[in-house]
Amino acid sequence: PPDSLDVVVLAGYDAALIDVSVNGSGVDVTPVAHQYGMTTVTVGVRDNAGVQATDSFVVDVLGVNDPVQAVGLPDQGAAEDVGSLPISLAGAFNDADLLNGGDTHTVTFSSSDTSLLSAANSPINDLSGTMMFNVVPDENGIATITITAEDAAGTQAVVTFDITIAEVTDPPFVDNPLPDVTFDEDPGVQNIS
Repeated sequence: PPDSLDVVVLAGYDAALIDVSVNGSGVDVTPVAHQYGMTTVTVGVRDNAGVQATDSFVVDVLGVNDPVQAVGLPDQGAAEDVGSLPISLAGAFNDADLLNGGDTHTVTFSSSDTSLLSAANSPINDLSGTMMFNVVPDENGIATITITAEDAAGTQAVVTFDITIAEVTDPPFVDNPLPDVTFDEDPGVQNIS
């Protein structure tokens, strides 16, 4: 009777790149999500007597652009007259291409109310960078911030959130200082204003 042949995967391959499994008289190769590169797979067949034949093949998983994804930022707050307001972009966006160390991004951001606060350092080139805003003195209210992240392939994602600038009670101050006065003794009531 003819020998039956068993297919086996014999040699190591990059398991961070692909998964290889026996399927009948062949093998199935499944790329790991968001990974790319080359690896060599060695397979063999064995007969009933244990005689073996081997072959190797190269698997080349080509990289494709994964679009940048919006995650979001919580609303923020600050007190009036804070001057400059830093807000981290960490966690606002995700891009699977960063798992392989590849992809560049341009992040732009703007305020819906520049009479309250304005972007100081837009654009920046880092998904986890820090946005800086200039807060206008003696102003309070709410501004909606729109952030757009664009990757090297031109895909974009947008995040919006609100910044509330809270009113601060300013301490009283003398607007027109009173002048020094001189008068003779016993003059009666003198009005100084």
